[in-house]
Amino acid sequence: MKNTKSTERKKNGKARMMWDFTKGSRGAFALVLFSVIVPALAEMIAPQIIRVALDNVIGDKPPDLPAWATGLIDSVGGFEVLKANIWILALALVAVAAVKVVMQYVVRVYTSVAAETLTKTMRDRLFSHIERLPFTWHSKIKTGDIIQRCTSDVNMIKSFFSEQLTSVLRILILVVFSIVFMASMNGTLTLIAVIPMPVILIYSLVFRRKMAKGFKECDENEGKLSAMAQENLTGARVVRAFGRERYERDRFFAHNDHYTSLWIKLAKTMSLFWSSSDVLSGLQVMIVVVFGAVFCVKGTLTSGEMVAFISYNSLLVWPIRMLGRMISEMSKAGVSINRVYEIMEAEE
Repeated sequence: MKNTKSTERKKNGKARMMWDFTKGSRGAFALVLFSVIVPALAEMIAPQIIRVALDNVIGDKPPDLPAWATGLIDSVGGFEVLKANIWILALALVAVAAVKVVMQYVVRVYTSVAAETLTKTMRDRLFSHIERLPFTWHSKIKTGDIIQRCTSDVNMIKSFFSEQLTSVLRILILVVFSIVFMASMNGTLTLIAVIPMPVILIYSLVFRRKMAKGFKECDENEGKLSAMAQENLTGARVVRAFGRERYERDRFFAHNDHYTSLWIKLAKTMSLFWSSSDVLSGLQVMIVVVFGAVFCVKGTLTSGEMVAFISYNSLLVWPIRMLGRMISEMSKAGVSINRVYEIMEAEE
């Protein structure tokens, strides 16, 4: 019970620390999160334009569209005008793509503003706090490890907030809306497409623990390696005075070999995860294409719906695959947040 309370208190402390770090960049982050929604919705509209072109304009199938879409088509003269001027639909696709590009530009610009502001705040707070820590703390923590936490770990947290956090929101939007649009066209095929998704997610969660442990070991050993290099550089005269060059070189080489082996081991784990997840994703796409072709032959799915369905399935598979990457990146960010928190919670 005591350990549970301690863990909960630590989690709350890390959350408060990160919330304090975002002071000055919250407005930019809020704008980024809002701007992410627009290009994600634009990706949902493009397959529907293609479906309308194939089924209702070229194929003369009776339209089954929402009232706002029907009203928009009527405003340009109806399906007869679209059939005679197919370029209008092509222009609509270009307009959707243009909106997507503009909003992606906004997202990238303000993501950089928010991330760099966050990084500056973290560095300022860390440096100010370290300056006020007692000598007993500095004697326990090696200088190289402190530098590692103030540079590499801060950059890892920055990467998480600037890339992974916005990607998670985009993934959620793509997954939810893709499933909704797919279900509106064919519920059975949607169920077939969704069934493999939990398998991919569970598979990602299993690998998450292995990767988190590997990233922690690599991060800690990088700090030790940095500390060793820093001690030898600052104490170069002492090392030479006592003729310890060979000893220090062998010690550094040995630890460097160990550090390299940890990254190779982690790379093997990540390679196994990515290659096997590629196979699972490829099988999911193959299943959807096969069953979609069967439904087209039976007449329960039109050619336009098939093309749109495959487009939505691609939008669905990509986020699920990226979610595995997000999980691994979260593991790295979690390790870095822990290491920064260990400094910030130290008594001044």
